[in-house]
Amino acid sequence: MEENKEKYGDAKIQGKSPFFKWFDNFWYHYKWHTLVALFAILVVVICTLQTCSRESYDIHILYAGNREVKRTSASGGVVEYETFLDDLTRIGEDFDGNGKVSVSLKTLFSLTADEIKEVEGTQGLEVNYTLLQQDAATLSQLMTYGDYYLCFLSESVYRDYRKRDGISLFVPLASYAEGTEGVRLSEDGDAIYLSSVDFGSLPLLADFPEDTVICLRALTEVTEKTDRTSREKYENSEKVLENLLAYRKK
Repeated sequence: MEENKEKYGDAKIQGKSPFFKWFDNFWYHYKWHTLVALFAILVVVICTLQTCSRESYDIHILYAGNREVKRTSASGGVVEYETFLDDLTRIGEDFDGNGKVSVSLKTLFSLTADEIKEVEGTQGLEVNYTLLQQDAATLSQLMTYGDYYLCFLSESVYRDYRKRDGISLFVPLASYAEGTEGVRLSEDGDAIYLSSVDFGSLPLLADFPEDTVICLRALTEVTEKTDRTSREKYENSEKVLENLLAYRKK
């Protein structure tokens, strides 16, 4: 019986094809190398699929200020956030050539200490401090790096960020405003008051505080020289700013 088993086993081994012999040897020596490589390929494929399926935007615009842009409507009417997006598509361009103007709009809520006292004291409303802290942290990041170059800011936010370490974070806008009647620049010339341009008269934007300003975050010297994608997004933001200033009421 034992003799038959040994013979059967020997025959089984001897009967293996050269490929299976090679594979047994390969798997024995390179099993972990192969598993790691397969895992890496899987990660690359997943990341590629996510990147391809992610919507690309023609323009990125940031609003940060004391005007809350509501994302829901208690009355069931048109949501303010959607209205803001629609307004921005009027001045956008189809930079990626996909047949539509797509806007990434980031809205952040920001209140000064005096404004918080006003809200809680005079108006008797409750301030969401968690939201304020989260938005303040996000704003700090976006003012340093990221895709949001064209900004709509409350004057207090603008003052907080216009200079860091003695360097202006924003581009002088006097040259962009040339030839546009009635445009009002900030004292330092790095911002334009939204209420002084026709685009600011659109229904939702007309309801924004009078001190809301438009500004263009500057490219850092390193980014300008080394990051082509960021440079293109900045240039697109420049074009949209020009469109905004050229916009005329119908």
